[in-house]
Amino acid sequence: MMSRLGKRWVAAGVIWGVVLAMTGWNIYLISGIQYRRQELAAIRMDQRYLKTNAAGIGQMLAQKSRLTHRVKSFGLGFLVVENDLKRLSWDYGLSQMRVGVEAKNDLQNTRPVPVNVFTKGPVPAMVKWLTAVEEAHPYLQIERMDISYDDRNRMGQLQATFTYRYSLSELERTG
Repeated sequence: MMSRLGKRWVAAGVIWGVVLAMTGWNIYLISGIQYRRQELAAIRMDQRYLKTNAAGIGQMLAQKSRLTHRVKSFGLGFLVVENDLKRLSWDYGLSQMRVGVEAKNDLQNTRPVPVNVFTKGPVPAMVKWLTAVEEAHPYLQIERMDISYDDRNRMGQLQATFTYRYSLSELERTG
């Protein structure tokens, strides 16, 4: 049988084993708690940032949504853009407005789409028209522009290519 000293060593070994196991378990729990505290601190910092900058973030998201024209189909969206550009040209006294899309193989999958515009009229009216288009349609961005002036007629001629950014609405994507 085991001597009294041997039993004490076994008891001390078991006690130290339990102590080491509890220490390891404690370290594991503490590291989990520290990780969760760091996550919570990061979440609180994010919440404070969002709370203090909510107005600016909202304005930025609204501006971002204005940079893309939400349409049910490309054809309908382009028709709206074409009609708006022609209406604006009439408002500013421009004539012979032509709006067309560059020939592409598959317009439905090509975004953004280049849109060509041609018109004639007084140069100041063209500048005002361009400014009105920029303000009313931020999803149309000028890619290329050429303005020529005829001294005899005192008329300008504008040829421009706009980049038309559009996205299909959810109904059209899923259907």
